[in-house]
Amino acid sequence: MPVWLQILNGGAGVALLSGVFSVILARGSRKAAGKAGLAVAEEERHTELLQAIKTLESLIKKLQDASIATQYDRITYLAGIYLARGSVTVSEHQSLMSIYNSYKDIGGNGSIESLMDMFQKLQIK
Repeated sequence: MPVWLQILNGGAGVALLSGVFSVILARGSRKAAGKAGLAVAEEERHTELLQAIKTLESLIKKLQDASIATQYDRITYLAGIYLARGSVTVSEHQSLMSIYNSYKDIGGNGSIESLMDMFQKLQIK
């Protein structure tokens, strides 16, 4: 799995998104503080926050889709190699199952279930 994908799947990705959100909030606070009326400032901040949330949701969805696609590609590639060879090592089995479980956890569909069923039947050496 590429390093950038591991970072985004882990805590660093969450920290990155949290940092981006904090910057957006700080910018919104500065803009709101400069307005004459408190109600106007609050309304503007609310609008900015909603837009920031929509932007972050969109970014998260794109990252999720990219991660699913990358994991799908890696699973099909590795499973194909192991199936052609007719066996798998313990380490290879654990690694592929880890990728597959992550794939399912973030919303990967069942399109590779039959491939994984064949993989699970391989002899472990």
